[in-house]
Amino acid sequence: MPVFSDTTFFLLGQAGDQPPASGMVTMVGMFIFIFAFMYIFTIRPQRIKEKKHLEAVSKLKKGDNVLLESGIYGEVFSVEGDTINIKVADKVVIKVHQRGIRVILAGESAAEVDAKLGSK
Repeated sequence: MPVFSDTTFFLLGQAGDQPPASGMVTMVGMFIFIFAFMYIFTIRPQRIKEKKHLEAVSKLKKGDNVLLESGIYGEVFSVEGDTINIKVADKVVIKVHQRGIRVILAGESAAEVDAKLGSK
């Protein structure tokens, strides 16, 4: 009774008439295909979306209305490099990093933005 079955040799890449290197070439080819698929359908679109968002955030100016990642609505009070001061109420200004901006509101009400983002 053999210790190793035909399946074991197949999994090790040493099956019958096939040279051992062909299994390795096939495996590397599959990894390349999977990476290319992931890049094209997940990584690249996310980078494009992030680039557009950062470009829009860099164009913020005083008076623009924004929604922060924390869910706070406010108005841009001033922009200082990567830091943006947001007025959230009378005499209340908070300082956030530009990556903390989720949505730039273009004349939309809070209810319209919540509906668009799928909030309850």
